[in-house]
Amino acid sequence: MVGARMLEWLKFRLWQGRGKGAETRVLPIPCSHVLQEISNYIEQDIDAELRARMEQHFRQCAHCLAVLEGTQNVVRLIGDGEVFEVPAGFSERLQQRLAARIANDQ
Repeated sequence: MVGARMLEWLKFRLWQGRGKGAETRVLPIPCSHVLQEISNYIEQDIDAELRARMEQHFRQCAHCLAVLEGTQNVVRLIGDGEVFEVPAGFSERLQQRLAARIANDQ
């Protein structure tokens, strides 16, 4: 039985072989695969073939582009190292609520 990744690779190679001499075509990629690989895309931990497919998808899919931009924003916010002050007593109230929630779930 052929695995899903191997099948995608084979489809891509067949697609790429069409119209020799013309520009190389990029096989479309489904949203589910794009969303699964967004972190790797941001970290530049994917091969050039997948990157090209994802970039084409982002040009055509507003939803996936919004998820990409939102994820990039979160990474920037977390990565900037800025610390926010919380109101006095916040930590204690949070711990009490979490303890109550845990007790109710058990």
